[in-house]
Amino acid sequence: MTISQLADENVVEVATNGLVDHGARKEIIYTAWAALDTSGCDKLLINKTDSTRFFDRQMSGALSIIKLMNDLKFSPNTAIAGVYNQLEQYDEFFEVMAQLKGFSLRNFTSRDDALAWLCHECS
Repeated sequence: MTISQLADENVVEVATNGLVDHGARKEIIYTAWAALDTSGCDKLLINKTDSTRFFDRQMSGALSIIKLMNDLKFSPNTAIAGVYNQLEQYDEFFEVMAQLKGFSLRNFTSRDDALAWLCHECS
């Protein structure tokens, strides 16, 4: 996992590689929260295009990640974009449930589209 800050855009990017299962998803959220807190940025790009995703805990896993975001006190003002090679049922469920809980979160299959949403539509 690599973390970078796109300072001109006020964005923290967390890029993953390798296998991403439920445990890795939790680690990504902890890492992203810490990076946002340290940087003062209010936009997050989680890029999983170089990852192989394993859906070991489909819907309950999505709900537990949202609970973790609540527990960590992710701000509803933080815009979050997820980038994947292809959107799965898990991603769609996660996006809807996160939005229902008040998070500004969208999923994309293009990093450029995700950045455009973060930098222009969430400003």
